[in-house]
Amino acid sequence: MTAVPVRVALVGCGRISRTHFEAIRSVEGLELAAVCDIDEERARSAGEENGVPWFTSYPRMLQEADCHAVAVCTPSGLHPQHGMMAARAGKHVICEKPMAIDLAGADALVQACDEAGVHLFVVKQN
Repeated sequence: MTAVPVRVALVGCGRISRTHFEAIRSVEGLELAAVCDIDEERARSAGEENGVPWFTSYPRMLQEADCHAVAVCTPSGLHPQHGMMAARAGKHVICEKPMAIDLAGADALVQACDEAGVHLFVVKQN
């Protein structure tokens, strides 16, 4: 029996995304599924370098990418919003620290993941 790889999409192709790409490649059973950034050149470059589909629309990536989880690598103030969107799409959430910039955002993200029945992982990316 062959295990199905866990397919991870990534939103936010800035500087730290390379650390996430390396981590995904280094863990057996993980596979990068897609990337997204509002900057088309960054999205295209990351997608082409990693051989995966790229998107400039996060909602579109959530709808079209074949993934189980989303690594949220956007600016800290957007983590709750992007994490909640992933959760509501049925995707597990891998969120960089800080998971939110205030308690209300953190609580909302946890609640969205609980309600969607998905896991929330907060990582120290470095």
